Amino acid sequence: MRELDRELRRLTAKACPALVGIFGAGSDTAGALLLAAGDNPEGLRSEAAFAKLTGVSPVQASSGKTTRHR
Repeated sequence: MRELDRELRRLTAKACPALVGIFGAGSDTAGALLLAAGDNPEGLRSEAAFAKLTGVSPVQASSGKTTRHR
């Protein structure tokens, strides 16, 4: 487990040192974000785009005069 943790730290620091440098973002978080971004990180232009990619953006579920989001 320790060897894998060291390897993950090395790979994330090599791939995106600025991401690992953010306070609170360790190698686990950086690795997950790099996986989510994939080969095209330029496609994630905003927090909203990232939320849409990960499926956590609210979807409008309005009907008639009722305004709802889910």
